[in-house]
Amino acid sequence: MGTGSANGEQDTEQDNQLENNEKAVVPPHDTPQDTPQVTERVERLVGAVQREMSRAELQAALKLLDRRSFIDTYLKPALGAGLIEMTLPDRPTSRNQRYRRTPAGEVLARQLVESSKMNSASIVSKVWSFFTTLRDDGVGYGDYLEQLTYLIFHKMADEYAKPPYSRDIGIPESFAWTSPTTRRGAELEAHYVTLLRRFGSP
Repeated sequence: MGTGSANGEQDTEQDNQLENNEKAVVPPHDTPQDTPQVTERVERLVGAVQREMSRAELQAALKLLDRRSFIDTYLKPALGAGLIEMTLPDRPTSRNQRYRRTPAGEVLARQLVESSKMNSASIVSKVWSFFTTLRDDGVGYGDYLEQLTYLIFHKMADEYAKPPYSRDIGIPESFAWTSPTTRRGAELEAHYVTLLRRFGSP
């Protein structure tokens, strides 16, 4: 019981130390040249804000473990861009501090949703156009979906192997996501077939 309380106090203290200058880092952006660049990380954060949320809730929503990295590369830039705001701006280190989208953040969030819909439609169209081509070469619908499923999970594993996740995904370097890019022609086809068999084996 005492240990849990001590850990909670330590987390609060670390949050206070890390967030102490949040208010100070928000730059003015009244003119176009002063507008901070909106990075992919800031876009992810804005998309994750669904209501008034604490730092810990936002960090969990993005599945990020490093508190300092989250504050420095996600939270502060989003505050600086005027896309999110503190619910208690006069008390930036309060344990009751929450964050919410600004009107500009709401506009960006809607744009991201629309962009995602357009990208999804484009991807689906391209995926099925490939099937039409492969069908003419004798690849059946079931085989195509099976291979597509393997490739999707392969790409997901590749993303989880990179920061901020940096997980051990258990895939040998010789079968890494980028491994086919160094091959051409018959060598590429043989490698692809071997890769599929490797993923399909129990």
